[in-house]
Amino acid sequence: MGQGDVTWWSRRTRRTTSETRASAERPTAGAAWLAQGVLLLVVGAGPAGATTAQEPAGDTSPLPGGVSLAVVGQSTFVAADGQLELEVAVEGGDGIAGDTVVSITVFGALATEEEIGEPLAMPLNRLPPMALGSLPSDDAGRYHLELPVRSGPQFDDRPRVLLPKPGVYPVSIELRSEDGPLAATTTHLVRLPKITSEDEPAADRLPEPPPVAVVLNVSTAEGLTVEAVRQLLVDHPTIPMTVILQEGVEHQLRTDSELAAGFVDALAGRPVLAVPAIDLDPSALAEIDQADLYAGAATAAREDLEAIGLTVADGLALLGAPLTSAGIEVLTGLGVGSVLDTENRLVGSARLGSGRNRIQVIRTDRDLSRALGGDRAGDADRDGPQRANRVLARLTLRGRVDDTPVVLGGAAFGVDPAVAVDAFLRALTQPGAPRPILVSEVTSGPPMRLAERPEQDLMPIAELLRSIQADLTTYESFYRGGGNAPDEYRQRILSSLTRQRNPQDRQRALRLIDTQLDEDFGVIRLHDGQPVTLAARAAPIPIVLESTASGPRHVMLRFNSDKVVATADEQVMLIEPGTSSIDVELETRSLGVSPLEVSVLTPDGAFVLASTRFEVRSTAVPGLGLLVSLSALGLLGAWWFLDARKRRSAAAA
Repeated sequence: MGQGDVTWWSRRTRRTTSETRASAERPTAGAAWLAQGVLLLVVGAGPAGATTAQEPAGDTSPLPGGVSLAVVGQSTFVAADGQLELEVAVEGGDGIAGDTVVSITVFGALATEEEIGEPLAMPLNRLPPMALGSLPSDDAGRYHLELPVRSGPQFDDRPRVLLPKPGVYPVSIELRSEDGPLAATTTHLVRLPKITSEDEPAADRLPEPPPVAVVLNVSTAEGLTVEAVRQLLVDHPTIPMTVILQEGVEHQLRTDSELAAGFVDALAGRPVLAVPAIDLDPSALAEIDQADLYAGAATAAREDLEAIGLTVADGLALLGAPLTSAGIEVLTGLGVGSVLDTENRLVGSARLGSGRNRIQVIRTDRDLSRALGGDRAGDADRDGPQRANRVLARLTLRGRVDDTPVVLGGAAFGVDPAVAVDAFLRALTQPGAPRPILVSEVTSGPPMRLAERPEQDLMPIAELLRSIQADLTTYESFYRGGGNAPDEYRQRILSSLTRQRNPQDRQRALRLIDTQLDEDFGVIRLHDGQPVTLAARAAPIPIVLESTASGPRHVMLRFNSDKVVATADEQVMLIEPGTSSIDVELETRSLGVSPLEVSVLTPDGAFVLASTRFEVRSTAVPGLGLLVSLSALGLLGAWWFLDARKRRSAAAA
């Protein structure tokens, strides 16, 4: 049925309606045909419009009859002389009578993307009403509809709507009974250009939609779960997609090898980004000379992903904080050339970055992402295919004025977007659909604007942080298992620096770490030194240590005395939990009492863990004293011998 046919049908409807009203009580053989004519008149054939023409695009709300209508599947892109395939779901069957019909109206082509959400006007063409009960359906209340189209003269015996030019056409679907409208909804079809041959271009070209990059957020809570994303990846193996692992997902994969293996297989090499478990501000850290903390966290996150078997997106980072020049140097030093801003937070000031420190910002289209995913749980699940179709229509219209790649996804997808995303990805394989790309292929983003100051001010905690880091380095040489591990302390330090903490909370967190480190150093105690008597020049004495640590610890013993030498001075040894007795060899240098200071230190000698004092009494003649005594005795003997000879000589004379 052509456009002229519709005009004739409308006039015929108006005439027969008057006749029907005048003889409402007189049955006729054409009563059924007249009923259809009345229904078409209510729909409206001209700009004056009717109820359908005033429905907002995509509205699936039930009318007072309690019946709802939603498009749950369709072929968005239609050949010049092809047909639109529709699957519609009808709910609220109690309001559907045997005379319920489906009416499909096509409205004039849209000129701009903004017209997608405006009320419909200017009906262009329609199909004759179809009895709902005559349509193919399933047990779930889904009905199959076909809308044949033509670009020129009628060429077969099927009623076809005339769409003379390529473009985006709104399609109204309405359920009606004799009592009036029951439900209505609107979708869109994209009529493709007519190709005369494979080698010749289209006579009336439709601009190509901009490329689209899909970003899937994987979450452990609401949104897309690991299993949901795995299924999307499996169902669409040829579609480029970038996957973001939200906080906790990487740990979930690391602790479930079977889940991780299935996820890796489904990705098939498609790149992954991980949201840092600790959201650090590289600019603020660089300001206090702690940029290594950000670099270390980023490197650790990458290594964790690679250990699972995932392919990490090169040159791309997730960031929510504005960057200073120093912050950009931190990122470029890590090989980052683009920053994915999924929440559009990167709003800086001052000048643009330039030269080697120029970083590109890739922003998600939050408006289109929300339109696809829905704002509330269940939105996209109920009418996901319809949402996907509307986004595809908007992208097609945008292609007329802008070919900049569009990034869809991130947190803006909503809490339950799986059905809508699935429908959108399926449509990307159709002729005329946008070309899917990876986020890393987006090269037209604006350079990041430099902020004059970091978002965070970490200067007040700079000294405390450096002191804790120095103590942690010492603790690492001391720790050998059990209790608070050095890596746990590092994680707590990073957690205290996260962007989500306020300054007071950050101070408290760091001071708590400092206090805890002091307590972990205080697990070693020396028993008080007792008076020690050495009967020999060298003899061992016991040094008793007590450790309340949860595991072994490395310590160094140091002895200090003017007259006593310890052979184990500054020797590092392993101390187990509990009480340990260490025999230390002492050597005295003189008779009498000598003080001996004993200290237990960390292996690097930076921290004194415990100390005590011994009084060492020596009763043995030292070696030098013995030599002096023997010499004196020899001299005394020689003097006595000589003196005796002199006396004998004198007596003989």
